[in-house]
Amino acid sequence: MECIGIVRATGILGLMNLTYNLFRYEQVVRLNLLPIKN
Repeated sequence: MECIGIVRATGILGLMNLTYNLFRYEQVVRLNLLPIKN
């Protein structure tokens, strides 16, 4: 049972981290801090 809890916690943290990274990337692009390569 402990393994399931660890996997669930890791998955939730992974989703939070992924969402945070996407939010930061979108913010950086919006502020033109990062040149967009076409």
